[in-house]
Amino acid sequence: MRRFFLRLRIHFRRILQLDDTPESIARGTALGIFIAMTPTVGIQMILVAVVHTLCKANRIAGLIMVYISNPLTMIPIYWVDYAVGWLVLRPFVELEWHGYEHFSSIFDLGETEGLGGATREFMGRLVEVGTDVAGPLFLGGLVVGTICALPSYPITLGMVRRTRSKLKERRLRLSQRLSVHQPATTDAAAASAAPRPEAKETEAGSDGPAGDAPA
Repeated sequence: MRRFFLRLRIHFRRILQLDDTPESIARGTALGIFIAMTPTVGIQMILVAVVHTLCKANRIAGLIMVYISNPLTMIPIYWVDYAVGWLVLRPFVELEWHGYEHFSSIFDLGETEGLGGATREFMGRLVEVGTDVAGPLFLGGLVVGTICALPSYPITLGMVRRTRSKLKERRLRLSQRLSVHQPATTDAAAASAAPRPEAKETEAGSDGPAGDAPA
């Protein structure tokens, strides 16, 4: 779990260094988190490309945040989606509850090779378990995705602006330091380039005798 949060921190640092407007980066991050929280394994990259183009958001930020949902975190994230969806639907529909162990056994894709194979296997198991699991899972994914995405926009926007403001201040201080040292360097160069008085006197003295010699 510590490794997951460490990677998340590294990915977020990359987002703060992206070359785009703060608003576009924040939108891309929020949309990427929303997609990562939904049970759309296998088509998340396509969704990022389409949604970010329509919303004029930074696509790289979205792709970075989609990696929150990976083979190690997919089952825990999807089980939270399922639990939230089950709680929302429970007052209206009678649904069978599946605990974490049973849920993880249903969607354990450890032996599946390739992204395409994992996607087909995941969708096939969704069809097998039926609406008792698939309905709460997708509804909960929308709810959890929205809850996570909404605060991520202002947080990312503020962090990007703060990071760029600090970088601007550092560059300003550096330029001020350079401007302070530059006049001293210029004066020293001018002093070294100026002719010395002793050299002028030597030249004048050498011209005198040479002029009297013909007389």
